[in-house]
Amino acid sequence: MPPAAAKSAVVYLQDGPVAQPVNASIINKQMSFAPYISVVTTGGKVTFGNNDPFPHNIFTPDHEKWDLGQLDQHGVKAKTFTKPGAYTLLCNLHPNMKAYVLVVGSSYFAKSDGKGNFTIKDVPAGTYKLSAWAPGVQTATQSVTVSGDTAVSFELHR
Repeated sequence: MPPAAAKSAVVYLQDGPVAQPVNASIINKQMSFAPYISVVTTGGKVTFGNNDPFPHNIFTPDHEKWDLGQLDQHGVKAKTFTKPGAYTLLCNLHPNMKAYVLVVGSSYFAKSDGKGNFTIKDVPAGTYKLSAWAPGVQTATQSVTVSGDTAVSFELHR
């Protein structure tokens, strides 16, 4: 709840291991960021590119607040994320543009499908803090013990 949150949620182990670092690429195209939500591990890098025939600016008002400056057509810039959390991506040249980067401490995560379902594969057995995050809602966290296939559900609220 709300339904839009369920289909754009990211579910991740807060305290799970990093099996492999995760980086991401975000492209500006047709005056939007694609994808709308990207996930990287702490220390991961996001590469930003611009496919539009005009410049964009990429910044966030969140956490340590940063601004990559102007990104011209076919330009590329990168940002390494050292702190976990959700970062709202904005363009000060085009205020309708918005996207998110979620930085998590574990490489065990999944994006939900259009119905809010998710699968995190190959999680090592153990007890973890499992969180669900989506834009505009409170992060929900619960303890989960994994031993083989484990089913978990969340309710997300504003």
